[in-house]
Amino acid sequence: MRSLLYLVLLLGLADCSKESGTVQPIVVYCAAGLKGPVEAAAKAYEAGYQVPVSLQFGGSQTLLANVEVSKLGDLFIPADDSYNELAQQKKLTEATIPLATMKPVLAVAKGNPKALKSVADLKQSGVRVALTNPDAAAIGKVSKEALGAEWDALAKQAAVMTATVNEVGTALKTGSADAGFLWDSLLPQYPDLEAVPLPELEGKDAKVSVALLSCSKQSAAAMKFARFLAAQDKGLPIFEKAGF
Repeated sequence: MRSLLYLVLLLGLADCSKESGTVQPIVVYCAAGLKGPVEAAAKAYEAGYQVPVSLQFGGSQTLLANVEVSKLGDLFIPADDSYNELAQQKKLTEATIPLATMKPVLAVAKGNPKALKSVADLKQSGVRVALTNPDAAAIGKVSKEALGAEWDALAKQAAVMTATVNEVGTALKTGSADAGFLWDSLLPQYPDLEAVPLPELEGKDAKVSVALLSCSKQSAAAMKFARFLAAQDKGLPIFEKAGF
């Protein structure tokens, strides 16, 4: 009986030891428009280092609000550095590492069947425009700032108003919209779309950086993954391959 009790105690200690050695996932809040390269980089990191990475995708502003309320997570990767600046002002982040840049573009179906070449063309009767909510995602914020009052006019007649840039791509792909604003890095994912140059969008590049959240309880592990994303021989080639 005594030896059976001793065996049970040993098994219990082994279980406790195994539990305490469990590797916690690195929780990353990532803008939906960056899903492709960040997801690929996370898989490569997990395979190489046996450390799980949990990715939460959404609009940059929505993710920032989630961090502010929950005070949980390790890294924040918005689609534009203005959100990192805001997060820093709110004392939600610490160190940041630059990753890539993106350009906003007007996207239409390949061949531009409706001959849309200007913002004025988008306001024509019968043209269905897809926009992203500027209070939710970076592409909406950037395109609204670039177009000013013209954006407000488009918003009133928008056929689709989405929460993420990826949903605009889907609306264009399925034909529920004729035009919409995307990041240039997303175009390779939609071979049936092309970009129309607009002077209003020139010089409105978005800078992408990864930031360490102040609430992270595993900052060393989180920064290791952040540096992996920014490494010339690891994460950056994945971004370049994806069109960044």
